[in-house]
Formats: sequence, C-alpha cells, structure tokens
Amino acid sequence: MNQEDISALGSFSGWLVLEDIEHLDDTAQAALMAWLNRQQGAGISFDKRLRVISLSSLSEQELLGSKALNKSLYFSLATLVLTMPPLRERKEDIEGLVQQLVLALAERHKVTVPNISKEAMTKLALYDWPGNLKELQNRCLQTFLTMKGKNWQAEDVALPEMDLMSNLSLINNSLDQTVKHWEAELLRRLYPEFPSSRRLAKAVGMSHSTIANKLKEYGIGTK
Repeated sequence: MNQEDISALGSFSGWLVLEDIEHLDDTAQAALMAWLNRQQGAGISFDKRLRVISLSSLSEQELLGSKALNKSLYFSLATLVLTMPPLRERKEDIEGLVQQLVLALAERHKVTVPNISKEAMTKLALYDWPGNLKELQNRCLQTFLTMKGKNWQAEDVALPEMDLMSNLSLINNSLDQTVKHWEAELLRRLYPEFPSSRRLAKAVGMSHSTIANKLKEYGIGTK
C-alpha cells in the first residue's frame, strides 16, 4: 500500500487489512496516520464504513521497540489489540486451516478438491511452523501445484527436516493421539538437555505455562 492508496480510503467501505504494518514505508505510514487523525470519533465502532485492521508477526513490545514503525501510528492503530498464539501452540487448528486453504486453491484453479490423507495431515500437525500462517499457506500452495489435483499422501508434503517422518502411521486411527504421542517423545528427548520447564520452554520457543502443562500431562520430569 502506498500514499495514493491511503488517500483513496475515504471511497472504500468494509474491512481493510494491512499485513506486516511495520514494513510500510515512512511516507505511507505518515499518510495513514494523517488519514486516521481526520476520522471523527476514531476508535472502536460498529457503525464505521471502513474498519482498519493491522497485522504483524511482532509482539507489542517488539513493535514499540522497532524503529521501522512510527510510534504515533502504532498508538492510533492499537485501540484494540488481539494476540494470536503461533501455530505450534495451536496444533488443533491446523487441520481446519489446511482444509480451508486447499478449498480456496481448488476454487481458484477450478479443479476438484484433493483428499488429504490422515498421514499427510499428521505430518503437517507435527511440524513446528516457524513461519506461522504464511509458511502454511506457502507449503499448501506448493503441494497443491505439485500434485495437480491428486490426493495428498504424507510423502507428497515437503517440509524441512521432516523426511524421516514420511512413513507416519496413525495411533488408534486418531490424529490427536498421534500428535500427542510424537510430541511426548520429542519432549522426552529434549528434557535431559534442558532439565526444567523454563529452560525447555525457552529452547522450543513456547510459553512456560504451556510447556509446564505438557510435561505434567506426559509425566516428564516428575518423580
């Protein structure tokens, strides 16, 4: 989005979603801030013609500490802040997200929606997704274009450092049980290297409370 796009906002209605708000150039940020300041009763309202939503992969602290984002613009946009946990902490959402992405791709390319095997879905669920939703979108697009309408098996989904898991099998025909089994195995291997919930949480990039609950659930580190 550039300065001309922002100048034309008054003619639009609906939802405006700005991805990676911190990457807007200085001119566009200044124009957006000026436009926001001109709006009467700026803030949360359900009767506005246009609602502006800004997205960022950075935390609030990182955004405030970033030199790339104008602080005045941040405070103009941060009327309501919602923090979404990363995909690695929302494994139960991956199946629904993948199905939604594949359905959209099939409609766009006008082909039959491919069937995704449970083994392929298990492989997707076990991956940590450091790139979050964008990485998931890219991997789904890559697999979709490579398979050209064919059904997906585990070996068809290319993921970094996941080659050894291509022959996954479900436990009790349950994706949830399989994911928990592999997660427990990985945490058991990592725990001796990081023998506390805080150290392990920092090592895997998850919250302390999440890791503490998982260690308790799997009986890891308890006597």
